[in-house]
Amino acid sequence: MKLNLLEYAAMNSKIRAFHQRKVETRILRELSDLPNNKKILEIGCGNGYGTYLINEFFKPSEINAIDFDPRMIKKARKSASKRDLLHVNYQEASVTALPFDNDEFDAIIDYGILHHIPNWEDAIKECKRVLKKGGQFILDDLSLDTWGTFWG
Repeated sequence: MKLNLLEYAAMNSKIRAFHQRKVETRILRELSDLPNNKKILEIGCGNGYGTYLINEFFKPSEINAIDFDPRMIKKARKSASKRDLLHVNYQEASVTALPFDNDEFDAIIDYGILHHIPNWEDAIKECKRVLKKGGQFILDDLSLDTWGTFWG
């Protein structure tokens, strides 16, 4: 599902980028023992800032980044050209019908996308399909606890 106007503004804000860099990605990196030079899929790449952080913190050999919203893919590609992310393949795609082979990725990273997907169970099945055996699904998403504190 595409973001509404408020969500679109929030996801493209400097506050979101700051939190993603200083909190979310650092925690995800600490919780994951994924070695460098792995093939990573980012679902819901948005404007590409998360992709940039994945590159910096996880040091993959290749990143495939998808988003359902063509506006976001356009932003991500523009951002990537400024950040020299030449090993990133951005494409418009749905996480419920991933255009990748079975067992293709060492890791999948999600920066808060699953709660936007009405049929999220199908998204999980697709992620499992394209993730290699022993691969990591590195997930950062909202829960009921999110609303308990300012930072969630």
